[in-house]
This record gives sequence, structure tokens and C-alpha cells, in this order.
Amino acid sequence: MQPIKKLAGQTLIYGLGTMVPRLLNYLFLTPYFTYNLFKDNVGEYGKLTELYAYVTFLLIILTYGMETAYFRFVNIEKDKSKVYSTILTSVFTTSISFILLIICLINPICNALDYGNEKDFIIFVAAIVAIEAFSAIPFAKLRTEEKAKKFAIIKTLNVFLNILLIAFFYNLLPALGFRNFILNENENVSVKFVLLANLLTSFIILLILIPEFREYSIKKFEFSLLKKLLKFGWPLLIAGFAGNINESLDRSILKQLIPDKEKGLHDLGVYGANYKIAAFVLLFIQMYRFAIEPFFFNYAKKEDSKVQYKRLMNIFVGITTLIGVFIMVFLDYIKYFVSPAYHEGLTVVPLIIVAYIFSGIYYNHSVWFKLTDKTLYAVYIASIGAFITIILNVLFVPVYSYYASAVATVISYGLMVIFSFIFSVKFYYIKYDLLKIGIYFLVGSCLVLISNFIHVEGLIINLILKTIIVSFFVIFVIWREDLLKYLFKKNECKNS
Repeated sequence: MQPIKKLAGQTLIYGLGTMVPRLLNYLFLTPYFTYNLFKDNVGEYGKLTELYAYVTFLLIILTYGMETAYFRFVNIEKDKSKVYSTILTSVFTTSISFILLIICLINPICNALDYGNEKDFIIFVAAIVAIEAFSAIPFAKLRTEEKAKKFAIIKTLNVFLNILLIAFFYNLLPALGFRNFILNENENVSVKFVLLANLLTSFIILLILIPEFREYSIKKFEFSLLKKLLKFGWPLLIAGFAGNINESLDRSILKQLIPDKEKGLHDLGVYGANYKIAAFVLLFIQMYRFAIEPFFFNYAKKEDSKVQYKRLMNIFVGITTLIGVFIMVFLDYIKYFVSPAYHEGLTVVPLIIVAYIFSGIYYNHSVWFKLTDKTLYAVYIASIGAFITIILNVLFVPVYSYYASAVATVISYGLMVIFSFIFSVKFYYIKYDLLKIGIYFLVGSCLVLISNFIHVEGLIINLILKTIIVSFFVIFVIWREDLLKYLFKKNECKNS
């Protein structure tokens, strides 16, 4: 059980560097945007939602599987610095080329995306993506070396810098008499300086990461190694791109699928804001992923590796379902995390929660094709999910708007999980406890339904009842997974 305890410690540290700062980011910026800056202009917030959806796609393209390739090859190559130098050189070259390409094609790109008068938006997004793609490699190095504390400190600084810069542009400058500086041509507050703040933050973080480039040497770049890295990584690029269609395509194309463009931007803003409510589940998944991917590769040769992977799946589903139950039970209060102007979209919150949990299950299960170098299957699975997402969005978004997008995401991730289990049987079979996973979903759903049926007068009594319901699930997960034994007992059996 020691590996689980160690992973829990790593996840906790990564949580301090990812979940806590991101939580502060959500708690500060989402209400700040929806209650303050874009309360009366939901469409402008829709632009921000759309542009950051593009960022997720572009980051996958510009990293093209090199993070995971680094985790894989740094454990099998004798010269680790050769792997690092080869990947850095490659990613730097493609990042610079990407920026130059965007600059050359800026006019047709802006016209295609309806940003003809806001070209600087696209330039900012391109620069953000290029810098963060390059920065991803030194961050991967920190994770491989298990420097979780340093990783956490830099990630925390990233969020605080971004918040401070946004406050500078949208609070300090207007207070100094420069309010017109932040307005667009329609006299509305522009999202441009949110993007500029992000760009400046990304650049500062890259400067902070300079010490991590000491092992880099252009002389250690090896083309033959790059070909191996690309052979391993290109299926992950395609799979990641296809997988991200499930995650972000709806927010990228929703505006285009709704005939009324103004309504499209409005619905996109509403959808994006309600995504933020459900994204508390995503915060845990993200911090877990930072710790789990190096763990998958580092622990693969252990005799009890499959036993530990099975246990991790159970614990992961229990915790993510718990977070989902908490959000849904307290939704009457959590919904004020965003302005009431966005509450019309609350019906999608439970769907997004389920979709996030399915995506986390799929990520856990993806260990099989990463450890067996069968990454081509990731392409097949993600492509199936992407196809379903595209078809359902195109067919139903024009009629049902963002609700259709949320349903499509659940169906897509659900099918990806099913196909991943089917394909894995032949190459890397792990006997997961599907009954236990199903029980978590069943018990969690029942508790949410019970909470919805209970209506009592008085805020305090209502909060107490909801707390009891959530506490029951906490105790249930701890009991089912024997978590106290995992975390606090010293004498553990390694193969239990």
C-alpha cells in the first residue's frame, strides 16, 4: 500500500500547486467576470469561453505527445539529457513556426472566426499557446524528478500573477482615469486584457523556469531519437486532439451552429459559466493527472502494479463521485458562484459532472496502451468519441443549444470508456472492480435525489441536512476503500 500512500502525498502537493491556485482562480475570476465585468454583456464572456476552447486544442497540437513521450523515454534511455534536449529543440522550433504562421495568416483566420476587428485577440492566443507548449517540457521534467514542491510553487505563482495583472488592467487603470482603455468599439468592457494578462503571466513563468534548461544542449539533439519520440507521440497527438473534441469542441463551434449569432454568443457565455460550476470535479482530476502519469511509468515493472492500478481506479471514482455529489447537493448555494444572469444553464451541471468523471475513468484506464506502446488504439478510441461528439452537436445544437452539447459529451466519454475496456482485454488486462464503481454511481445518484426531495424551512436546518447527506457518502467511500488504513497505518502489506 506504500505506493498509494506515496501517490496520495504527491497528489496532495500537486493539489497545492494546481487545485488550490486554480480554485482561487475560479473563486476570484469567475464571479468577478460574471458579476462585474460581463454581467450585462454575456456575449463578451462568450468570446472568452470560445477563445480558451481554442487554446486547449492548440496546446495539444503544439505539444504533440512530447510530454508523455518524455515520461516514457526518460525511463528507457541511458542519457536523460539527450531526451530532454531533443524534445526541447523540437517543441521550440514548432512553437516559433506556429507564431510566424498565425501572423502570416492573421486576416483569413480572423475573418473565419468573426474576429475581423479584434486581430490582437488571435495574436495573444497564439503567443500564449506557443509559450505554454514550450514551458510544458520543463514542467514535465519537474514531475519526472518528483520535484512536486517546486512544481507547486511555480504553478501557484502563475495563478497569483494572472489575477494581479487582471486587477491591474480592469481596476487600477480605470481608477487612474484610463477606463476607456479597457472598452471595445461598442463601449463594452473588452476581454482583450484578460488575454494580455495571461500572455504576460506565461512569459514570466517561462523566465522562472530558466534554471530547468541547464541540462539542455543543442549538441545532444539527435534526429534518430526524435523519430522514435514522434513515432510514440503522434498517435497521442491525434488521440489528444480527438479527445479534446469531446472536451472543448462544443464551446468552439456552438456560436457557429446557432443561426442567430448574438444568441449564439449569449448561450456560449451561459454554457461556459455553468461549466465553471462543474469544473470543481475537473480541478481534482487535473491535480491527480499531474501525479499519476509519472507514477504509471515508474511503477510499471513492479509485481503488484496491476493491483495498485485497480485500487487507484476505485479510489479515484469514489473521490470524484463525492465531489460531484457535494456540488449537486449544495447546488442551491453553489450556483451563486456565477451571476444569476447565467443561471438559465444550470440544467447542464449534472451532465458535465458525469462527463468529467467518465473522462477521468478513461484517463486512468489509458495506462494499458501507454505501457504497451499501443498508442494507436488511443487514436481509435478518441476518434470514436470525436465522431459521436461532432455528429450529435451538428444535429441537435441548432435546436437544443448547449444542452445538446452537454448530453453529447456524456455519451462520447461513456463510449470511450467502454471501447477502452474492450480493447485492453487483449493487450493489458486489469480486472477492475466494476461492481464497486457502479455502486458509487448508484449511491451518489440516490443521495442527490434524496437531497432534491427534501425541502425544509430555515437555512441552518437545510445546511445541516445537506451536510449529513454528503458526510454519509464521505464515510461510505472511506469505508469501502479502507482509506484510513492506506494513509495512516505504517505497517502495510505491499501486495494487499
